[in-house]
Amino acid sequence: MHHCGGSLITSRHVLTAGHCLSSYDKKQFRLRFADKKKYRIKGLHVHKKYNKSTYNNDIAIIELEQPVPLDGLVKTVCLPDALRFHYIGMTGVAIGWGRIAEGEPTSKKLRKVDLPILSETECEESNYPKGRFTNNMFCAGYMEGQRDSCNGDSGGALHVRNQLGAMEVVGLVSFGRGCARPKFPGVYTKVTNYMNWIADHIKGECICSMPKDIIQSFV
Repeated sequence: MHHCGGSLITSRHVLTAGHCLSSYDKKQFRLRFADKKKYRIKGLHVHKKYNKSTYNNDIAIIELEQPVPLDGLVKTVCLPDALRFHYIGMTGVAIGWGRIAEGEPTSKKLRKVDLPILSETECEESNYPKGRFTNNMFCAGYMEGQRDSCNGDSGGALHVRNQLGAMEVVGLVSFGRGCARPKFPGVYTKVTNYMNWIADHIKGECICSMPKDIIQSFV
């Protein structure tokens, strides 16, 4: 059954949320990509400071036993610019196979939703408890509800298109209150805060560098 989403950032590494892997064993999972093939897992790497109570540092990397061929349908997605401090006001694109609405079944096809990335001030104006957020998180969505990621989308990417036309993973679906509830926008792991941590775990593997290849995978 479907568990969580993730993003292929090298031929051997998938970026996902820490809560998707915490307390699990690698033998419990297989990864399936757009080519429908299933891949075995070599290792699960959850951030050492992931806090299951607050969801702070909600990030993890899955290392595959064998590389994924990148000469066909499957492509890697780009990581963000570590020197860019925020993406406030930009429209992010969340994708996944999660529930089609709160209380509804998971989707049988890949879906996407466009969500505005909110400022810290806007996020604090939500109905989440005061002090709920850390600098490692950001909100995206609509205060009036309407659209949102949902259960089952966890670990999946929130992308933005950069100036070169490539899609960057700037956020990971982390937590929320229900799905698309008013005053409860979705909360995402801020990937730019973890670029050094990611680099330490991908062991020199090549990452996205050809925007045209990435664009083709999202057409």
